[in-house]
Amino acid sequence: MAGAPCFGSVRHPGRAKAAYARAVEMQKRLEARPVRSRSVAQYKRVIREFRDVYLYDFACLKAPVAGEAMGDLYAEMGRVFSSARYYRDAVKAYKYVISQYPRSSMARDSALSIGKVYLDGLHDPDRAAEVFRALLKKHPSAPQAEVARKSLKEIADLRKQQEKPSSPSGDEAASNKESAGGSVEVTEVHDWTGPDYTRVVIGARGPFKFNTLRLNHPDRIVFDLPNTHLGHSLLGKVIPIDGDFLHDIRIGQFKPNVTRVVLDVKNIQDYSAFPLPNPFRLIIDVHGKSAGVVREASYQEASILPAAPDPTARPQPPAHAKAPVENHPAASKVSAEIEAGKRVRRNERRRTEAGSVDRKPPAAKRAAASSTRSKTKAAKRVRNSKHTKTEVASIQPKMDAIPIAVTPASPTSDGSETLTRALGLKVARIVIDPGHGGFDTGAIGPHGLREKDVALDIGLRLRKLLEERTDYKVFMTRSTDKFIPLEERTAIANADHADLFVSIHANASTDHRARGIATYFLNFTTDPDALKVAARENATSQESVHQLQTIIKKIALNNKIEESQQLARDIQTVLYRRCYRISHGIRNRRVHKAPFVVLIGANMPSVLVETGFITNPHTEHLMREPAYREQIAKGIFRGVQDYIENLGSVRVAQRNR
Repeated sequence: MAGAPCFGSVRHPGRAKAAYARAVEMQKRLEARPVRSRSVAQYKRVIREFRDVYLYDFACLKAPVAGEAMGDLYAEMGRVFSSARYYRDAVKAYKYVISQYPRSSMARDSALSIGKVYLDGLHDPDRAAEVFRALLKKHPSAPQAEVARKSLKEIADLRKQQEKPSSPSGDEAASNKESAGGSVEVTEVHDWTGPDYTRVVIGARGPFKFNTLRLNHPDRIVFDLPNTHLGHSLLGKVIPIDGDFLHDIRIGQFKPNVTRVVLDVKNIQDYSAFPLPNPFRLIIDVHGKSAGVVREASYQEASILPAAPDPTARPQPPAHAKAPVENHPAASKVSAEIEAGKRVRRNERRRTEAGSVDRKPPAAKRAAASSTRSKTKAAKRVRNSKHTKTEVASIQPKMDAIPIAVTPASPTSDGSETLTRALGLKVARIVIDPGHGGFDTGAIGPHGLREKDVALDIGLRLRKLLEERTDYKVFMTRSTDKFIPLEERTAIANADHADLFVSIHANASTDHRARGIATYFLNFTTDPDALKVAARENATSQESVHQLQTIIKKIALNNKIEESQQLARDIQTVLYRRCYRISHGIRNRRVHKAPFVVLIGANMPSVLVETGFITNPHTEHLMREPAYREQIAKGIFRGVQDYIENLGSVRVAQRNR
């Protein structure tokens, strides 16, 4: 090994001690930096300081510790920089400790580390097994021996897995057929990481099978993809994860026909994996152990809602970020239709405008009516207050927040008392997902209007409404014209701890007479029309959509299906009524279930809104008008509000400032 000490040279114990202290301090500073920002030079500076320890004093008590630390740093460099060279340097450093300090406990640790480097870094299980067996033979009763035995068992288990790969059945087997050309190329591995959630996507040029196994010492999740090979850019690649529950993702060619992807675990709760066709990819969702705590905190934060906005305040005209809108001969006619609709709406009560279904039982209705009369009288007594937004706070200014209205959660339209309602969980964070974007234009109308532009404009308007009229935290999967993969959209919502997810689209049909509004939630279905819509939005074939049905059946969504269905009903009811007042020819296509990729894996109630058929000439003319898009945004907004209000709420006076 380079830099080996010269026996008989003068010892410098003081310098050795100082070098060790400097090395430890430098290592702490290096580890404090995000993994992605560390450089090779920084690692090598720390390694040089550790090397100086035994160069200054070979007999120093810290010399074997320093040698082992060098091996650990080289192994980490192999993972971070995806280099087999650094893994081999790590093996050399560990062997040096074994040869020069054979009676030290660091020698046994180093032997164990060599086996791990061969197994996980250099993907050589045969060499790893040799090292583990040698360790057991030489130190059968050492603490490291038990780890070596477990590692040997893991190697044996992996070989059994490879000899008997899992055999999917039915539709899933059809999607997992091996490509006719032989080995399938794995082209990409990427991730989206949040505080307690990571989604990993493995993409390939064709269908592939996968086997998964969780191993210990160290804790890791292994995915083997038989009959695949890595693209050149992925060979030996390591993706560092700057999170609290995953270290990194390692990618390697485990065997000539087996690709291996390893997720090095810090502290996770659970994980799941499911394949998606066209393009072929494997989706891996990993949840950290802090997930429950974070979600509980989110719901606690949402359990106290702000006071209602000042009804006397004059709203400011919206300054929307507009998507491209072209002038059209029908513009004046559309504007007249919209204005006529506005006049009708001004003469209607808010309850009629919402068109919501009263889900309270008779006794609850009487209690609510009595409560309303009491509140009306109380409101009259404070009507002349200067602080109309904080009526109760103006009466008792010393209190930060005083509950002024408590509404219990109502059952769903079907009378169901879901877990969400039973626990009194509330909404604080909403993710808006404008469909398509970038090179993915979505559907295109007969006169060139693009779905991606309509969806983005409506999404921006909806965000503005939510931000101006509520205190919910609002996020968007995209706020500009850029492409976001379908699987990333749900990952964004999960990472942001969203309580609701609303995906906005425009429908299309080969029949230009098709009109109407529909809202969807995720579930398997036999409805051919719903399957056609899913195939189009998934940018895939109907055959692939049928294959998705089997996948969706395996995903634990039951606790979200009922709430998603209710959210879809509330949005559909209000949105259809608003749009019908403007154009009486619009059909109510109601609420449907369908296997949409963009909704798979969502941890919250989620829906997909088809705001109209952009392929219908009249609907396209309407959708060109900013005023009509504003009405669509308001319809979705009011539907979301109706859903949230039926979850129950606690309204609180604003803080006295």
